[in-house]
Amino acid sequence: MLRGVVWRSYSQSRYSLPLPPDKSGSGSTPQDVEWRLTKTREEAKRQSKLVLVVFQADWCHWCAELSRILKRRNVRSFVRRQFVVLTVDVGRFDRNMSLTDSLGFNLRKTGIPFLLVLSADGSVASFQTSPPLEDKKSYSTARLLDWLLMASQRPRPTVAVDSTR
Repeated sequence: MLRGVVWRSYSQSRYSLPLPPDKSGSGSTPQDVEWRLTKTREEAKRQSKLVLVVFQADWCHWCAELSRILKRRNVRSFVRRQFVVLTVDVGRFDRNMSLTDSLGFNLRKTGIPFLLVLSADGSVASFQTSPPLEDKKSYSTARLLDWLLMASQRPRPTVAVDSTR
């Protein structure tokens, strides 16, 4: 299993960028996270989509449940149409925390998984913690889809068209 940040674009077929070499052995560096976020935002801008950032860890039960729900056909097809997805591994809250810290979120308090929707310009469009989406021992697919729908309908930057020509 890759440690650090895994970059996935659900808008394309299975596609992932290789992790840059890491000589420290501690996973991706904050620069790698920023690089992947930049690439994801560029992809989202090209496709006129939003960025869905999923903060998770491999030890987290709820993260595994969310991953399982995101792979369901109806959820996956909706996500592909609306978002470019970036998955960030936070380890034991000791990796890749600079991204959420810079956006004003404290994952040590909110917990994981943590869903963040960004516009292509990098501004926060929406965010969601795990508990409102939970349903007993898993997630409610309906609640997740409702939130994704709401998050995808946020106003997006538009290009002005000169209609006087």
